[in-house]
Amino acid sequence: MIRHRKQINRAVKQRLCIDFDGVIYNNKYKDNRIDLDNPPIDGSIDFCKRVGGRFKLLVNSARCEDAEQRERIAEYLKHWGISAIVTEHKPTAHYYIDDRAVVFSGDWDSVSKIIKI
Repeated sequence: MIRHRKQINRAVKQRLCIDFDGVIYNNKYKDNRIDLDNPPIDGSIDFCKRVGGRFKLLVNSARCEDAEQRERIAEYLKHWGISAIVTEHKPTAHYYIDDRAVVFSGDWDSVSKIIKI
């Protein structure tokens, strides 16, 4: 019996999706304003630059439903030297970084405890 190994294209980068608000952008105003002069959260620029060579970096936010907001996020990222694709919907990715995420490990009881239901 001959077994074939699945070919992996090493030239294709894995996808890393990062949430915008609260992860890259410090939304201290708690509204939809994106202030280009409001510096990114400490370490986010260095992290994005460090992983940019290894991953296809995608940035997503609930505010991305609005085309103007997507453009403003892209402008903010470019202003701060972060190279990423801003996505309208949550994309398929190998990893997600989000400040409000709950990790699901196959146990719904643990999720219920985390969200206190």
